[in-house]
Amino acid sequence: LILELNYDSKVILCSKVTLNPKKPITILSPKKGKPVSQSKYDQIVEKKIKEMSFQQDGKGNSILIEIESID
Repeated sequence: LILELNYDSKVILCSKVTLNPKKPITILSPKKGKPVSQSKYDQIVEKKIKEMSFQQDGKGNSILIEIESID
């Protein structure tokens, strides 16, 4: 099973899908960090995208996001 989402120039690809997990999945709210405004968040995202671009020799056209369930 492949799950892929194309949105504008972004592609989100799911590498693993677990249907009917044995244990219920619980999403926990963060314990660390601080609230930020949308404009501050946008600045942080822009900075991180530039950092990732430099780490990949300027070819930073992809971002890998891994979500793991707690079993």
